[in-house]
Amino acid sequence: MNYKYISKGFLIKEYEAKRRSAISIAKELGCGETTIFRALEFCKIKRRTSKENQNPLFGKEPSKEELIEQHYPQHLSINKIAEKYDTSLGNMKRLFDKYKIRTKSHNEMIRPKDYIEPTREQLREWLYEKGLTTTQIGKILGVTSATIRNLFIKKGIPLKKTIKDKKPKGFWTKERVINNIKELNNSKINLSAKFMSDNYGKLFKGALKEFGTWGNAVNSAEIDYKKIKDKYYKYLCEDGHRVLSIPEMQVANWLYKNGIEYEYEPLISKMRKFKGDFKVGKFWIEVLGGWAYKEARGKEYKKRFDEKISTFQQKNKDGTVDCFGEEIEQYKPYFDNAPAILIKLIPKNNQLKEKQLTEQTGFLLTLDNKTNVKEKFSHL
Repeated sequence: MNYKYISKGFLIKEYEAKRRSAISIAKELGCGETTIFRALEFCKIKRRTSKENQNPLFGKEPSKEELIEQHYPQHLSINKIAEKYDTSLGNMKRLFDKYKIRTKSHNEMIRPKDYIEPTREQLREWLYEKGLTTTQIGKILGVTSATIRNLFIKKGIPLKKTIKDKKPKGFWTKERVINNIKELNNSKINLSAKFMSDNYGKLFKGALKEFGTWGNAVNSAEIDYKKIKDKYYKYLCEDGHRVLSIPEMQVANWLYKNGIEYEYEPLISKMRKFKGDFKVGKFWIEVLGGWAYKEARGKEYKKRFDEKISTFQQKNKDGTVDCFGEEIEQYKPYFDNAPAILIKLIPKNNQLKEKQLTEQTGFLLTLDNKTNVKEKFSHL
């Protein structure tokens, strides 16, 4: 194609107005890039430099006053302003730096356009005199409750009021707990403590506060919790205990056979309601039945287990020993001085056979916690 046949109007529209590159125009016309350059020279259209090509704003930058107007009174973010001028966020930031315009922080940008920070007196009035929560105050101002909490901290206002005998909204009364349990039971929902703790946390915590234990709450709703527990804890051990899985049953039977007294599902933390699997003195035994789970299920299992271990370590503070069953010999020298020892047993094909248990927990036979367990559980 001869460059003289390319019209000036076409080049002004495509090259100048749309800011298309010479290569892009050449591909459309089926010619070489050099032909486009010659056409530009012939039509007396100035070629862009490499710097102008990289920055669409080059030579057409908005003024300092325009940017201030858009960023402050109009409350537009840097990103929105960049989109408006069809340029990158980096180019727009450099332009703000060039004009020495202070950019708003993220916290400032997520606040409403006409947001005015309340005074300390106003916040105290909302909290103490009107009894509003941080969420309610946030709705008034159009910001998040986290922003309000930070404001209280910044202005030195205590967030929690201690008013004797005053109960918060949504407080779980005994009647409300019982009615909710009955409704769930009528809907055939699993009422086991673990399922309720995982899926109905607020109700579960309310029941603990009002009744002491979840079992007491269910029984108060005229539902036999023992039947529910027996259904959930499917595996009956030789000592009369019921447990959740075959590996747990094998651990319980091994301990019982060797006359070792233990606690099943001892509470690790009242705050998070985490429970261990077994406890023998200061030794905690965890059966990692889900360690072999794959993909999302495995990740979720390990994530929750890590949370449990973190809670365990926080409760027992410094010196906690945490090891897998096969690492016992390596960690034994540290047992005497440790306040708590956590031993993690990984079942093989959903089994913890006697040989593995003897190898990994046999040291318990030498401790002073052996009792006549068979006599202890003879009434079951």
